[in-house]
Amino acid sequence: MHWIKWLTLIFCMIPLSSFANSKTVHKFVDKKVAGITVGEYSEQKIFNLYGKGIPIEKGYAFCYYNKKEKSFLVVQYGPDKLIEGVLIIEENHNEYYDSCKRKEIDNTLQTSKGIKLGNSPQEVIEVYGEPQKRENKDGLLIFEYHTDYREDPQVRLAYDAYLYFKEGKLIKVVIHDGE
Repeated sequence: MHWIKWLTLIFCMIPLSSFANSKTVHKFVDKKVAGITVGEYSEQKIFNLYGKGIPIEKGYAFCYYNKKEKSFLVVQYGPDKLIEGVLIIEENHNEYYDSCKRKEIDNTLQTSKGIKLGNSPQEVIEVYGEPQKRENKDGLLIFEYHTDYREDPQVRLAYDAYLYFKEGKLIKVVIHDGE
C-alpha cells in the first residue's frame, strides 16, 4: 500500500512540472491584418500583394488607401525589412496620410479574426477578450493587449495591439510584433 501513495504522488507531480514552463496561446493575438502576417512577411511579399505603396516614416513604412472603405493601410518595417506593424485607420481621423490616397487598393481591411473599422468595443471584447488596459484619452477609448514570445508561441518578439474607438466605433487598429 505504501508504494501506491508514492506512485500517486509521482503521477500527480509529472503533469504539474510539465505545465510549469508552458506557454499560453492568447485569444487576442491576431497577427494577420489585411492579408499581411505581422512579424513574418517581408517587404517584397507586401509589394507582390499590393504593389509598392507610398513611402512614409523615412522609408520604414508604406501606405495604401482603400477608397471603398475610406480607410488607410500602413505597413511598418524593421531594419531587417520584416513587417513589424500594420495600422488600419479611418480616412477622416487622420490628415497625415492624405498623400497615401495616390496608391489605392481594393482588399478588405480587417484582421484574420474579423476585427474591422466600425466595430463596437463589445464586438472587439467578444473576439479578443477583455483588454489588459482600457484608457480614455482625448475623446477616444483605447484598448491595449500585450504579450511576448516568452509567454505566447504565436509571437515572434513583442506583440502589442491598440484599438481606438470614437463615439462607440473602432476608428484605428494597430498591430505590432517586433522590437
